[in-house]
Parts: sequence; structure tokens; C-alpha cells
Amino acid sequence: MAVALNDAVGTTLRGNVIGRAAIGLFANDGRHTMVIQNRFAASGGAIVLIDEFAASIEGNLVDEGRNFGIAISQATGRIAITGNRLRNCGSAGAFSGGIVAMMVVGELAICNNEVVDAGIAADGKPNNVATFGIVGIFILEALVSENLVTTTLPEARPDGLEDRALALIGQWEFSAGQNELTIGFPCTITGNKFYGKGLSALVQVMEVPVSANWRLRFERLFYTQNYCNHFGARGDRGATVNLVGSAAVVMGNQVKGDIRRPSIDLNNMAGTVVGNITSGDIINDPNFPANEIQFNRRLQ
Repeated sequence: MAVALNDAVGTTLRGNVIGRAAIGLFANDGRHTMVIQNRFAASGGAIVLIDEFAASIEGNLVDEGRNFGIAISQATGRIAITGNRLRNCGSAGAFSGGIVAMMVVGELAICNNEVVDAGIAADGKPNNVATFGIVGIFILEALVSENLVTTTLPEARPDGLEDRALALIGQWEFSAGQNELTIGFPCTITGNKFYGKGLSALVQVMEVPVSANWRLRFERLFYTQNYCNHFGARGDRGATVNLVGSAAVVMGNQVKGDIRRPSIDLNNMAGTVVGNITSGDIINDPNFPANEIQFNRRLQ
């Protein structure tokens, strides 16, 4: 590790150049740690924060994090990952990519980041396993806003892998029963641009059923004003955008991809689906059984 912090309060790491380390920065059990405007190069993982409260990671440049660029685990409070630029992260390893967060008890805010060529090394060689741009696993509440996940080498990633530009799983939703109160937390995905491959999806919000009344997922979902360009080989199942929750607002998105494959899968959520422009169908949408075409458009 180039820099390690333990049990630190109010520490700011700013303006450093860190390279050729297994881990550039490792912080554990801190409060209000701020990692601002640093440059990380040629590391196994650039920034790793574990068991931190209300951390901020802002304005950093990360080149060639072989396994990942930024990783957060077992965090609490509001975790802000904003304005970072990541390039050629996730070129090695079985679970790899750009930004990863796991077990956040609070709000995870991933905003205004650039993730370029995830899963592709600087020399253009791909990681031959599925990689991600941004992933959040068991997140209580999420805001994913104004990020760019893209590639300069559209054909470099192998076809047939379950790559994701964005993948999210919520932390919990509890329902007392049909037509009874449901308790959970929201996820907002807005103003992003997602480019890439993915056999069954490019953007996916998932769930893990635990029992009839308890699911690991977001309760309410906002998916608005996003742009998706989904290319590469596609499987027979899935959709470019696959969304799961109790209820959703899906509005003002543009989704490009194979016209023979669905663009958005609502998985039978209640909600509002209005003003989207898609290449393929919007499927499993119970909200507009007869007149969906009047509110959304399909273009090649």
C-alpha cells in the first residue's frame, strides 16, 4: 500500500501522485475521510475504503487500476464519489471494473464521473471475464447522476459476456402483505450516458428474494433522462435496461440497440412510463396495456 489510514477522523488526502502500488490508498474505520484531486497510476486498485463513515472521493484521476479503480465496502452515512476520471480499470481479475461499492448503509451518491475503457488494458488487451463500469451491491439508497461510462475501443471487449455499464442491488424492502405498507428506499438514476456491450443487459437494477415479504432491492426507482447505446452480440433473453423494484418512474430516456431485442424491461412494476425513445420494445409494462405507443416512440 502506498498510503494507509486507520481510525482517522477528518483526514484529507489531496494533490498526490501515487503509482505502481498494489493499493494506492487504503483507509479503514475512519470518519469524514476526503480523497481529493489525486492521481493514481498502474495499481492493483487505486482507492479502497472499508468501514468508513461519510467519506468523499472527489476529482481524482485513476489510470490502470488493474482490478478496479475505486472500491467502497461496509460504509455508513452518505458516501460521495464525484467528478472522478477512470481509464483502463478492470483489465485483470475475476471481479473487476471501474467503481464498486458494497454494503452501504446510507446513501451512495455516484455523480459526474467518467469511466472509460473498463475491462481493457492500456495496450488494448481485454479482460476475458465480465467487467463493469459502475456496480453497487446491497446499497440502502442510491443516486447515480450525470456519469459517462464509455469506451474508445468498441470492439475490444469480447462478445458474449455479461458486462454492465451499471449494475445495482438494493439493500432491503419489507412488505406487510398485499395492499399493506411497504418499507424501503429509493434509487435515482438520471442524466447518465452509458455505452458498451452486455449479453443480456447494459444497465441492470436487480433484486434478491429472501422471503414472501422481504427482498433485497430498492423499493422506488427513478430512471430518467439517460442515454444508452448497447452494441455487440445479444442473447435471446434480456433487455438493454432491466429494472426491478416496487414502483418506477421511467421517463425521457433514449435507448439504442438491436431493434429485434427489447430496450426496457419493467418486470411488471407499477409506475409511469412516458416520453422514451427506444430502438426495441418496452416489455413487461402493466401501466399502459393499450396505449403505450401514444406516450413513447420507437426509432431505428
